[in-house]
Amino acid sequence: MSYELLLEYLKLFLSPQMVIGAIVLLFIFIFRNELKCLLVRIKKAKAVGSELEFETQRELLEAEKNRPEDKPEPPQADSGKMTLKPDEQERLVGVIEQLRTHAIYWEFRYLNLFLVHTTQLVLTWLVVYTEPVSMKQYHAGWGPTIQNLDERKAVLNALERSGLISIKGDMMEVTERGRQYINWPGRPNPFV
Repeated sequence: MSYELLLEYLKLFLSPQMVIGAIVLLFIFIFRNELKCLLVRIKKAKAVGSELEFETQRELLEAEKNRPEDKPEPPQADSGKMTLKPDEQERLVGVIEQLRTHAIYWEFRYLNLFLVHTTQLVLTWLVVYTEPVSMKQYHAGWGPTIQNLDERKAVLNALERSGLISIKGDMMEVTERGRQYINWPGRPNPFV
């Protein structure tokens, strides 16, 4: 094989048509999944005086859905209500109660991580009061500990958004959910 023949092959493979063709093939190979998605969404295409129109996947699905066929009717209960046997009801109540217990457990575990130490202390302080506490009393009592007013407001905001306290006007009090959380055995001791 002569060098001249090798040079001719090299010129052929490095010609602009071959390089562009290789780039196009590489592009199609790399982006094949994206191109499939694009082609599915194309509705019309025009090319050199001719026009193609495609049905989209959505139109095909709607046509399939609207096509009349013998669909069996779903079974209907006599009065529209489902009835359970007493033992099934007991079992269902037990499962619901177990799910409720798990939900409370995971909510309170989240609160252990979400509520910072100072917020835990404020909640413990609020639960001591049987009557609602005023904002003035809160700011006066916690001003020396939490000196920044915005931080004191953020503590109350976190407790209220967590459903542990309710704020009505200028007064705040611990909710039943807050009392449950305070008495939960997995709650960290804020005084340690």
